[in-house]
Amino acid sequence: MLTNFQIENYLIHHNIPIRTICLENKLLSHNFLPGAYIINYKNTHWTVLIISRNGKNAVYFDSLGRRPSNTVYEFFARSSKAENKELFFNNEEVQPYNGGNCGLYVLALLKFIKSHNKNSLLKNFELFLDHFSATDFKKNETIIKRMIKI
Repeated sequence: MLTNFQIENYLIHHNIPIRTICLENKLLSHNFLPGAYIINYKNTHWTVLIISRNGKNAVYFDSLGRRPSNTVYEFFARSSKAENKELFFNNEEVQPYNGGNCGLYVLALLKFIKSHNKNSLLKNFELFLDHFSATDFKKNETIIKRMIKI
């Protein structure tokens, strides 16, 4: 699993803006601004919440295909005054549960969105997810490493 330091260095090197990197239980202490929130669950797993510029929708990515936690839902609900807000998320696992590449997937999604900034956030999320299989984790690992160029 990547460390905070490794994630920060990658983001700086590739000029990828984010709002914060935090533990899941600290998310509610942050002020809302549209953008990316990299979330670490119990120092064992990385996910990301990306809120659109207008605050009307957001995407949540977890390489294990888990739903957003109640904390993530609460943060998004409290964060924006926009009506009819929607939180989209993937529900398919793209890496094995015991895999250590969750941070790589988060970085790849952020890099993908940055490089496809003419599309909507939701469209980019769908395009990113289309790269991966819910059954061929080995292929996914190759794809993810190519995307972030390791």
